[in-house]
Amino acid sequence: MSEVREYETSILEVANMFLSKEYYDRTALSGMCFLAQAYYLSFYDAPFFEEEFLGGIHGPLWENAFDYEITQDGDSFKYGDQDFEFNFNQQQMMVLDAVRKDFDEYSKYELLAILKTYDCYKDSRLKLQVTDVGNEVIPKEAIRKDFAPLFDFILECPDCKEKVDGKLSTEKRMNIVECSECGNRFIVTPDEEVFVYKGEM
Repeated sequence: MSEVREYETSILEVANMFLSKEYYDRTALSGMCFLAQAYYLSFYDAPFFEEEFLGGIHGPLWENAFDYEITQDGDSFKYGDQDFEFNFNQQQMMVLDAVRKDFDEYSKYELLAILKTYDCYKDSRLKLQVTDVGNEVIPKEAIRKDFAPLFDFILECPDCKEKVDGKLSTEKRMNIVECSECGNRFIVTPDEEVFVYKGEM
């Protein structure tokens, strides 16, 4: 597997990738970016981007989420004024794809309800009332621990039949593994169904 470097991109680039596929308001968009950060931390033990999240009223909120407007740009939407070419590497694309596969089925309100169940979010609001604005940063290490793999698995590569092992998270979370024999990468779900990753978002 190639070396994972920190901060290869920004949250704005991640947000605009999500918006190029579907409309989200700023609260839901923060939630999707939070999940991208969480998955990347869990899969690769390194942050996807540098920006921080706060324990907002409705869920994890990028600290500068409301500094930028969402505007329509042709058939898609744009967050902020900067144009992006989306030069994500394969690891980043796989994480973005996994987040969309996991959470695109939910409405905004279902997504935010799910995000509010994570311990790292709840810990950031321990001393607050329900209607209090949250200003406490959710630590990246707390996010990583919340999404950390929970048990081991061993599967057979569908192409070369080599045994592939790793750690798998629970409840709708996905893990990305690579076959050491043929180099294929897989998204693995908790029911041990294997998807060979071959496309882009």
